[in-house]
Amino acid sequence: MEERKLYYPSHELKITQKIIYLAGPIGDAPPWHQQAIRILNTIYPEKLFAIASPHEMIDTPEDSPYDYQIDWEDFSMEKSTIDGCLLFWFPLAANLSKRAYAQTSRLELGIALKQYQTKKFNLVIGADYGFDGEYYLHYKMKKLGLHLFRTLEETCEAAVKLI
Repeated sequence: MEERKLYYPSHELKITQKIIYLAGPIGDAPPWHQQAIRILNTIYPEKLFAIASPHEMIDTPEDSPYDYQIDWEDFSMEKSTIDGCLLFWFPLAANLSKRAYAQTSRLELGIALKQYQTKKFNLVIGADYGFDGEYYLHYKMKKLGLHLFRTLEETCEAAVKLI
């Protein structure tokens, strides 16, 4: 089976396929992006889609590569809400630094949930049991008619089923 096209911040997203964007924590997180890519490459081989993962800091000619990364992530997430699926996964932290775990991902999820209220799109969210804030997350999602998946495998499978 041929692997699906994979996009990182070093790639422009000039694609015609549907896309699954892998949103969720990077810093202090286990290597869940790589696991998700492996899972997505093995299920439903007949479905055509690409995968976008922000888990690759790159050297860019811009003055601020972090700004480039943020812009790429915003563009990729938007693309996935138009033609594909926006997948959020919240694993338990592998390490804990001074920075609040998953702070950026929680903000991105809040924005996505607000957008989902006015414009329904393919949105799949999963979190490990024990993830800090899981009850609140589950409650808010339930109010929107969304399901909180509990394994990365289930989360990936649900995303592919939607496209």
